[in-house]
Amino acid sequence: MVLIFCCRFYKIRINFPAFNKARIMSIVTASSTEDLLGEKVEQATATKKSKIFDFKMWNKRHVAFKVLYLGWDYSGLALQDTTTETIEAKLFDALLKTKLIEDPSQSNYSRCGRTDKGVSAFGQVITLDVRTALLEGEGVIVPEGSKAIERKGDKIIELPYLNMLNRVLPKDIKLSAWAPVPPQFSARFNTMHRIYKYYFPMGSMDIELMREGARKFIGHHDFRNFCKYDTNDLATQSIKFDRTILDIKIEPLDQNSSVVSSHQLYACTVTGLAFLRHQIRCMMSLLFLVGHKLEQPSIIDYMLDISQCPGKPQYGMAADFPLVLHDCVFQDIEWQYLDYSYVNVISELQKAWTYHMTQAMIVKSMIDQLEGIDTSSFSPSLLPLPTNYLFPVLKTDHKLGKSYKPIRNRPTSGSYEERCENYKAAKKRKLEDGSSSENT
Repeated sequence: MVLIFCCRFYKIRINFPAFNKARIMSIVTASSTEDLLGEKVEQATATKKSKIFDFKMWNKRHVAFKVLYLGWDYSGLALQDTTTETIEAKLFDALLKTKLIEDPSQSNYSRCGRTDKGVSAFGQVITLDVRTALLEGEGVIVPEGSKAIERKGDKIIELPYLNMLNRVLPKDIKLSAWAPVPPQFSARFNTMHRIYKYYFPMGSMDIELMREGARKFIGHHDFRNFCKYDTNDLATQSIKFDRTILDIKIEPLDQNSSVVSSHQLYACTVTGLAFLRHQIRCMMSLLFLVGHKLEQPSIIDYMLDISQCPGKPQYGMAADFPLVLHDCVFQDIEWQYLDYSYVNVISELQKAWTYHMTQAMIVKSMIDQLEGIDTSSFSPSLLPLPTNYLFPVLKTDHKLGKSYKPIRNRPTSGSYEERCENYKAAKKRKLEDGSSSENT
């Protein structure tokens, strides 16, 4: 059998930031062959090709979707040129397969928060225009040349958006709710605040010291030493580092447990208006150093004071996988849930929980068994048993103890202003060198 691959290209333009990307959808069809099914396949293909979906028979509706996803196996939320393994790539594929949108670049799409590689979300929110069964109602848009009124079928009951999309989305990306919103509503700009959670085991850390350090983040600060920026930011010099943290709490997941264990899980909940790239992972990295008593809580004050610390000291970020966009809070949105979709989403999450929890408990039982061995004959220098690897940051900061270099003594990247000037000077030299080469 011969397989013919047909590709359709789309340019996705997302209003923040501007984005152009060639998307490829491969459609596999069977051609006529000399086998026994050849004639039937040919007829079926011809019939399928004759049924072209007419979007003019449908109005559009501006809606919000609440999206949850396990981001561990994805390269982030946003579309990328180098991979199709992003959350948005899967979302747009589903929207196109279900014919809810015709052209992604014309879908009026916006997202609440951009999550990076490995980061998950429970309360991500996107808004866009999708086709609707209705002729009127909140968020309904009647495009020029619409023939929706001529369409046969129900025009009162809305399409089951959640069921339609969840059937074709991967098992680790699901929509939990939807809501009609006004046409001018934006998932990005209408957000009141965002809530992130970062999960971690206690290990040997002092939680009270971490809480003392965390409280210093609350308020309006310059977070340039708690984020990451790239050459594009240096070229445009457009990045603003001021951000507002409304609240930050560090609490045990099981608040009813009286057992204190190095494996006890905690969550750091951060509520803010908006966040810089990798801001929370950088904040958590410093809080972990404070928790291990490698730094004093005052290190947070030092790094927030740009007059004292104008350039970001070198340090590793906390790991990506424990971070979750927990909620995006809006005013006057009435989320709608569908019973079948609700059960389906919970079922998929229960399967994932069972799989990962079983794996975790197997590993934990191995630890418990080994920790039960008599260690009285061991060298005192090896005891107590290490818990350093419960410290979820990059390996660069696993060098605890005597080899640890305090943040204040570490090299810095230079101030943002200096780096911008250096970038401009380097670019100018490159242009001049290129011009000289052409003249010679």
